[in-house]
Amino acid sequence: MTMSCDCAQTLTMPTPAPPQTHPQNIKVYPGTKNEKKWVAYIKKNKIQQFLDSFDDEIEAAKAYDEAAKKYHGEFANLNFPEK
Repeated sequence: MTMSCDCAQTLTMPTPAPPQTHPQNIKVYPGTKNEKKWVAYIKKNKIQQFLDSFDDEIEAAKAYDEAAKKYHGEFANLNFPEK
């Protein structure tokens, strides 16, 4: 008794998520989120740590950069890398 099997399977890769943007299509900086004010936060030892809140998204991103340099040194992923 022979059984035929069409074992060809189609593998589909998940679609990557689009870049994160807020309603006005302006880039949201890593380490920030808008909760009536812009909040800066960083993860340290797998724990999210609140840094401060700001009226301006750029100021929150700069605060994240300072904390990232402090905690992660040369391996920090910065919003505004030094040139």
